[in-house]
Amino acid sequence: MKRGRRKNAAKPKKFTLDTYIQGDTIMATIRIPEPIAFEWDDGNEAKIWLKHSVRAGEAEECFFDKRKRLAHDSLHTTEFEARYILLGKTRRSRLLFIVFTLRNENVRVISARDSTPKERRLYAART
Repeated sequence: MKRGRRKNAAKPKKFTLDTYIQGDTIMATIRIPEPIAFEWDDGNEAKIWLKHSVRAGEAEECFFDKRKRLAHDSLHTTEFEARYILLGKTRRSRLLFIVFTLRNENVRVISARDSTPKERRLYAART
């Protein structure tokens, strides 16, 4: 069963993917407009809680972190579904690693877990 959550009843704006060249590499940055709408699958939400002790609300909080880091997950993106990675903090300063996709202008969280030491360093680095 699918259940949707919406921070605001207004229709969200389109997501944009900006690309730029850094050295010899083509980089991509996703921009997520506010308000953000979330779509959760009950089974996936339960799996994330049982496996990683992360509640849906905690994962959603990370999308509003002003210092969040976003990246395109080219390793797990397919021709049918683009995946993205977010490193962000909850209101209680828990740093989470989140994998998500965009469906019908909604954010659909695929996985959420505590960050590793390397990911914490990436989050702390200011570029």
